[in-house]
Amino acid sequence: MNLTASLHLISYLFCWALFLQCLEMISISRKKSFLTIWSFKNLEGSLPFKNFFRLIYSKKGFQFLLLVQLVFIAGLATFPNQSFIVLAIALIHLLVCLRFRGLFNGGSDMMVFVIATGLIIGGKLGLIYITIHTCYSYFKAGLAKIVQPTWRSGIALSQFLGISLYSKCQQLEKPLRYQKFFSLVLSYSVMAFELLIPLIFIFPIMAYSYFGIAVAFHVVNCLVFGLNRFLWIWLAAWPAVIYCTEIIKF
Repeated sequence: MNLTASLHLISYLFCWALFLQCLEMISISRKKSFLTIWSFKNLEGSLPFKNFFRLIYSKKGFQFLLLVQLVFIAGLATFPNQSFIVLAIALIHLLVCLRFRGLFNGGSDMMVFVIATGLIIGGKLGLIYITIHTCYSYFKAGLAKIVQPTWRSGIALSQFLGISLYSKCQQLEKPLRYQKFFSLVLSYSVMAFELLIPLIFIFPIMAYSYFGIAVAFHVVNCLVFGLNRFLWIWLAAWPAVIYCTEIIKF
């Protein structure tokens, strides 16, 4: 995959991920509970320019902000890899995050800014920037797991199933808890996948296999834990990773 194709593919996937996020946020903002659960009164004391933020964070103002972001997303999909459009999308996303006291969906919001920054930087350097953050996110997650006794013993996965948003997934908690060997294999497979990701720069041929595993990993997380935002925004970063494995070899 050449440089231009990689940047364009990242732009298209980035647009798709942000498009879905906007639709989700518009749907949330239409619910009666929106202004109650995320009351602006709890936030305005920590913000400057209160009249400005009171306007854009009203229900209609917030929905208008999301519609403006959709316009810029359509613009980036039409003219991929345009830095000023990406910057506009990132600034609006920052305003959206501020409405939820910094982050709405944790790591997925951070990855939005990582990809946006990489596209603004552009060229090989921008792809390297995205790749470093993407690979580190997996490695850091694996490192956090392997120091936890519950992950090393295989218990963690059944515990996570127990708090799943979906009742059918919760029903898998007890069977997995009693299948200790299978649970242990799954736990160490997840940790190995995350911790061994630097190997793709030593053996670039592994990059596509790793990408396939990453897709499966995020799809499972989406289906079991409802992490739909993680699925699309992390996939948007993978063209950069695959490209960089071809130009960065140890």
